[in-house]
Parts: sequence; C-alpha cells; structure tokens
Amino acid sequence: MNTQLFQIADDGKLYYELGDVTKMAQRERALAFAELLKLIGNKISGLSQKYVAWNSRREATAQLMSLDDRMLADIGIGRGDIQSSMAGRMVQDVANSNDQDRDAA
Repeated sequence: MNTQLFQIADDGKLYYELGDVTKMAQRERALAFAELLKLIGNKISGLSQKYVAWNSRREATAQLMSLDDRMLADIGIGRGDIQSSMAGRMVQDVANSNDQDRDAA
C-alpha cells in the first residue's frame, strides 16, 4: 500500500492513499472538462440561433423586395423602408391605407 503524507495544518496530519488522490484528480479533471464542453455547447447554440434569425430576416427581406410598390403600400411600407423594418428600426406610427379613421389623400 503506497501512502502519501499531506499536512493540512500544523496541528494535524492527513494520510491519503496515492490511488485516492489520483481518483480525486481524475474526477476534478472530468468535471472541469464537462464544464468546458458545456460552455462550448452554449456558444455554438447561441451562434446557431443567431444564424437562424439572420437567415429568416434575409429571406423575409427578399420576399418583401419581390413585391411591387402597390403591394408594399397595401401593407403600409415603402421599398425604402424594407431594410429598416427588418432591422426593427421601423417607426410604429406609419399610416395604413386600410385605416378607416384616416382621411384619403
């Protein structure tokens, strides 16, 4: 039996078997590696979510750009407003041609 002496404080001594110390070190290393994998997984998940959101905005922008000006006016945006509306910077008080309280131009 191979034992190694570890002194914790001046008033006491603690004896561990070398195999126990090795097992504790392996466990701590496995826990650290698992934490690292979790962090990497979270980063990959975040990046994939950002990619999906970007791709959805790109496809929606392409669909809006394919509409003619009359159809865009029907939904209350102009061709120049497409990029800002997809980026979330669109003014919310845009007049809608379907608004019954609005006077005709």
